[in-house]
Amino acid sequence: MLRSNIIDAAISVEDLITKLGGTGRGLREKTNSISHLLEPSYVKKINMIATVRNKAAHEQVLPTNIQDFERAISEVKD
Repeated sequence: MLRSNIIDAAISVEDLITKLGGTGRGLREKTNSISHLLEPSYVKKINMIATVRNKAAHEQVLPTNIQDFERAISEVKD
């Protein structure tokens, strides 16, 4: 998965969180603002998505847990 794909996938999740009423500056803040509406397992997956996105955006080496990231994206968006 390319860096741009990681960021695009995370943005699509952030858009979903915003549509659910999430507020804040980033994916984590938005998720935390509506965490009472989400199952804890989804909050955990979304936080992992945010971590991978941040690593892809700010580090030269891509994260190694891409398969977990892709699985989490799929599960959160379904």
